[in-house]
Amino acid sequence: VRCSQLNLTQLPIEVGSLTAGCSSSPGLLVVGGQGAETSVELWSPETSCILPSLPRAMAGVTLDILQGLPVACHSTACFHLNATGWHTYQLTLVSRIYHTSAVLEDDLLLVGGSKSPSTTEVLPGDGGEAIMGFSLNPGRMEHCSIQVRLTNRHPYLFPSL
Repeated sequence: VRCSQLNLTQLPIEVGSLTAGCSSSPGLLVVGGQGAETSVELWSPETSCILPSLPRAMAGVTLDILQGLPVACHSTACFHLNATGWHTYQLTLVSRIYHTSAVLEDDLLLVGGSKSPSTTEVLPGDGGEAIMGFSLNPGRMEHCSIQVRLTNRHPYLFPSL
C-alpha cells in the first residue's frame, strides 16, 4: 500500500497532522540504510506505508521521536518530518554517522559515530544550538545503545539472575 498522505495522529506516536489512512495499531517507522538510503516506511501488522523520502541518502542514520515529530540525524544535520515532508531541524556540532541517539526529556543526545567516536552532543528540543556533551573513552562507532532508567530501588542495570 502506498500512502499518498499519512495521518500521523493515528500512530502510537503523536506526530502532527499529515493526513491519510495507515493503521492505528503499534508499528515500526524505518528510515534509510544500506540499499535504501532515502527510503522511509511505516510498517504495522495490518499494512505498510511509504512516506516522503529523506532529503538525502542516509546510511548509519538514527531516528527518534522528539516532541512528537520523527527526527532523523545523519552526518552534520538532523531533519524532522512534518506535514510538508522532511526539513532541516538542527545542525550538529560534528559529523556523525553510525552513531546512536536517545531522547532525554525534550532534548536529543547523539553518541559517538564513525566521524566522532569519542564525543557526544545534545540538541535542545527548543531549537537552540547544540552543545557538546560528555566524552566517550573508549570511543564508539557502529555500536548499539538503549535507554534505561536507574532508580534507588534498582541500583544495578543487570541484577543477578
